[in-house]
Amino acid sequence: MHLAAQPRLLFLDEPTAGLGAEGTERIAGLITELKRSVTLVMIEHDMRFLFGLADYIYVMHWGQVIAEGTPEALRENAWVKRSNLGALG
Repeated sequence: MHLAAQPRLLFLDEPTAGLGAEGTERIAGLITELKRSVTLVMIEHDMRFLFGLADYIYVMHWGQVIAEGTPEALRENAWVKRSNLGALG
């Protein structure tokens, strides 16, 4: 419904919540297509999903940004490595 208005910016709050592998794969395909024409801001806890799609990531903890960068840069970030998030992406 929101896409019918042809937005330039779209916020997604945990789009993979409650989905199995097939649903997550379908959402990833849709988001990949949407990225071509819409700026997306996404809150997501599935790091494998996020690292596979995002161009730039902000990692937050208790409301504070503790790391930011491209998925490649975050894989090398010391905090991200210690938290094991980098291994998931």
